[in-house]
Amino acid sequence: MLTNGGPRESFYRAVFNEILTGLGTVTVPDLPVPDPALKLDPSRYEGVYGGPGTWYEVSAEGGRLFLTLVIDPMQAEILQKPDRIGHELLAVSDTHFLMPPTDPLEDTQTVAIYDFVDGQARYLHTNCRVSPRTGPLDRVGSGS
Repeated sequence: MLTNGGPRESFYRAVFNEILTGLGTVTVPDLPVPDPALKLDPSRYEGVYGGPGTWYEVSAEGGRLFLTLVIDPMQAEILQKPDRIGHELLAVSDTHFLMPPTDPLEDTQTVAIYDFVDGQARYLHTNCRVSPRTGPLDRVGSGS
């Protein structure tokens, strides 16, 4: 099933679960539930991940993790979105997170931050894209 907009994942899950239930087979599972008891070391995740045109800044504040999507200004103008969009990351495990939407036409996304070397994550995976860690978070001008 292909869609171009709207809350695609929840629509996909609803349609396919209806079909799969009718076939008497396994259905698409719901998203995992965040674990508020997890105590993570934010310094393992903080940094900049990405490549040309789009990158992600992972920062911590008050023991909580935030992801800021930074979009090329020209692309942001075409999409009619701000060039910085902040989200809180809700931990499901020490490598997997839920990222609630900021727009009612979007679904909650899953994010993985993983492959730790020398205490730092090397990759951020979201929306079918893997983004390598490109460096530390620049505290000047950054934020969530």
